[in-house]
Amino acid sequence: MATLSAELSRGLRVDDRGVIRVGGGRITLDQVVGEHRAGETSEQIAASYDSLNVEDVRSAIAYYLGHRSEVDAYVAERQREGAALKTQIHATQVDSHARLIASRLMSGDVRHPSGDSSE
Repeated sequence: MATLSAELSRGLRVDDRGVIRVGGGRITLDQVVGEHRAGETSEQIAASYDSLNVEDVRSAIAYYLGHRSEVDAYVAERQREGAALKTQIHATQVDSHARLIASRLMSGDVRHPSGDSSE
């Protein structure tokens, strides 16, 4: 799990899964940083989310600017974790689909991919 060693500023908190959140809602530091990097202002970012206020967004951006290399490493790690989770979910879905097809083949319940049993 990605972590930061620097003390978090006001408006930032770590949830029970170790994810840094901005304000009182579920918006993550990496979401705010990503929008900031894309050129969005604090006001635009806050307006995009009901749970954020401008002060919390400014605090998050100030924290990012003051700890840029550490936050960049945190964001990169979160992206790697997200990609690994996506790969794991995809593999599970493919495996489940293969088991379903095998089960249908073994039971004689073979259907056209469109769901139509007639050809």
